[in-house]
Amino acid sequence: MSVTGVLRGVKVSRITTEAHLQTALREGQVDLILVNRVLEPGIDDEDGVALIKRLHLVHPKLKFMLVSNYEDSQQHAQTAGALMGFGKNDLRTPVLAERLKAALISG
Repeated sequence: MSVTGVLRGVKVSRITTEAHLQTALREGQVDLILVNRVLEPGIDDEDGVALIKRLHLVHPKLKFMLVSNYEDSQQHAQTAGALMGFGKNDLRTPVLAERLKAALISG
């Protein structure tokens, strides 16, 4: 079960540059941002937790989830403002569906 399989009918965009990220945020078309622990080279932050922390300060109502199998990274992301994320090992489990649906349903 992939992310798009769980979120049928929901637009999923892959953002690989800082400019694309800023455009998506400015347009307000973002309901949830899934952030990899290791970022693409085109993003300004050193890692996914740093990105969540930076964006959460400016967009406190926006929802974030970290994609990482590392528990300590998940805890750091939650401290930075993210919801409980998931690891790549969860991609084919009910954990993924439960967490994504909860994130999109919660106010």
